[in-house]
Amino acid sequence: MIEEKEIQVILKKALINDQFQNITELKGGANNRAYRIDLENQKFLLKYYFKDNFDLRNRLKVEFNFLKFAWKNNIKYIPEPIYCDEKNNIGIYSYIAGRNAILSDVNDKNIQAVINFFLSLNLNRQRALDLPKASEGCFSIQEYLNIIEKRIQNLIQVEEKHVHFKDFLAKELIPFWKKLKENTIKKANELNFLVDSKLSIDELCITPSDFGFHNILIKNNRPFFIDFEYAGWDDPAKTISDFFCQPKIPIPMKYFEYFMNSVINNFGTPEKLINRIYLVFPLCKIKWCCILLNSFINTGKNRRFFANAEELKEEQIIKSKTLLDEIIHHYSSFRFF
Repeated sequence: MIEEKEIQVILKKALINDQFQNITELKGGANNRAYRIDLENQKFLLKYYFKDNFDLRNRLKVEFNFLKFAWKNNIKYIPEPIYCDEKNNIGIYSYIAGRNAILSDVNDKNIQAVINFFLSLNLNRQRALDLPKASEGCFSIQEYLNIIEKRIQNLIQVEEKHVHFKDFLAKELIPFWKKLKENTIKKANELNFLVDSKLSIDELCITPSDFGFHNILIKNNRPFFIDFEYAGWDDPAKTISDFFCQPKIPIPMKYFEYFMNSVINNFGTPEKLINRIYLVFPLCKIKWCCILLNSFINTGKNRRFFANAEELKEEQIIKSKTLLDEIIHHYSSFRFF
């Protein structure tokens, strides 16, 4: 817990002179520590960002600069960036007093609000050239393949005695990945997508990256968007695909074409983007199969699975297998395969 004395120093640096009253640690974050700072007349969110030698991404700088860009472009359904202390890895933001979104919040009105938010971020994206590449951003088909291959190799190298884990990798995940990789390259060539050809700036988008209803707060019956540590430039095909792959609050596929058709005119040639979306969607899904197995990587360092590790690992295998079965089920009838 950050002490009141430390809070007073930070608030003074941020030129916030309101009388301090209370500090409350907020639970639920996986990567950082977050606190609500109660002052006499206002509230703020203080984020203390996780950092180590294995994670070179400056989460504070990425999120703070992304929010600065959005606020300058009159996008207000997000936290306002107030103060950035890079030395101590602390950011101060306006506090949004909303509840976490739940599955029933995925409705026509809120899906439209998500689309509007994404489009508003990209209305003036030429002003965002100083923003970084999004985390695991993909500017070519080859970069999609490389990211998944790296995740697969990390799983292969795990020294894990869990029988179901090894069997699932060897007999299901890896064989299907090899087939998908081969067919993706073949189809890319048929579509005249050179796998290592980079997208132009006009074809790229500004994205929150970790984009989904799990990062939405509901306040006054409308969504507010939070958590932009992975934000930056990316392929809009990946943003759309990942939005429909996010497992925490799954988005029904009935919204897929509507979302796609609402944004395709903003990023290069619409037909080319549509083709790329259908090409990379299965890649993003199999990437999520790998992400669901992250609990097997660096188990001793994994902060989220320190209790009931074996039960949680088995649960993650089941989730990954369910998603893989879903991909396989739709694979033969999928637009390109």
